[in-house]
Amino acid sequence: HAHCVAFEKSDLFFICMLKPLSTQITIDELEIQASK
Repeated sequence: HAHCVAFEKSDLFFICMLKPLSTQITIDELEIQASK
């Protein structure tokens, strides 16, 4: 947590550890097309 930064607002940083619900990879063709 720090003060005296840009726009005189405080900075808060969070670190989260995430765990997958499964290790199976599902390919989403619509998502792939949208990224092109």
